[in-house]
Amino acid sequence: MKKIVGPNIVNLIGVFWTANNLYIITEYCEGGDLREYMKKLGREMPEHQAVEVLRQIICGFKVLVDSKLIHRDLKPENILIKGSAYKIADFGFARTVESSDNTLLNSMVGTPLYMSPQILKSQPYTVKSDIWSIGLIFYEMVYAKLPYPARSQYELIQKITNSPLQFHFSISISEEAKEFIKQCLQPDERKRLDCQRLINHPILSLSSPEKPSNKVNGFASSVDNKAKLLIQKIQMII
Repeated sequence: MKKIVGPNIVNLIGVFWTANNLYIITEYCEGGDLREYMKKLGREMPEHQAVEVLRQIICGFKVLVDSKLIHRDLKPENILIKGSAYKIADFGFARTVESSDNTLLNSMVGTPLYMSPQILKSQPYTVKSDIWSIGLIFYEMVYAKLPYPARSQYELIQKITNSPLQFHFSISISEEAKEFIKQCLQPDERKRLDCQRLINHPILSLSSPEKPSNKVNGFASSVDNKAKLLIQKIQMII
């Protein structure tokens, strides 16, 4: 935590020991966590709001990537809220990796519902396991439910392996949002978004304060976003 500093990372203030305990002092996040917020909301989050939360989570994730760290337990409970800022917390399972995408890990840690299929199956995995978790968090924000509800690890593996990803027709979200979710929740790590394409994904421009309100400019921006999605699809195919 001393290595990672950013507006979307919970700030470490200090650490001290007593004879029996280790104390980690962090900044106070008076807004609780994202799980509590979603429970209080009691329904799906408006897409523009969910995208803004996503943008902040990805900003925090970029700090981890730049520091060659993998979190391994990203979930709503570990996203704390301070004012209007959303901050990644709880680095108990985090570890250093040599490469942002390619270093393979084998240990099984984290919360099963938010684990990538590679971790669930005890297969080697990379930092892309965090990207799977980010996709699940975003899905849960816009739909107020997870795509693969399960009561056991075995049931969860079966659903991810055999059930195609479903979007709920009763709730309308943009094509950019659907594409983002699809690209994050690729069971095959090789087809999943990598760190760079996640950070530069066109969905993040939907929450940008510089987004033009003029109809003509808005149309041009929409076309630009669709072009970026097409380019990403071509990159995935290649």
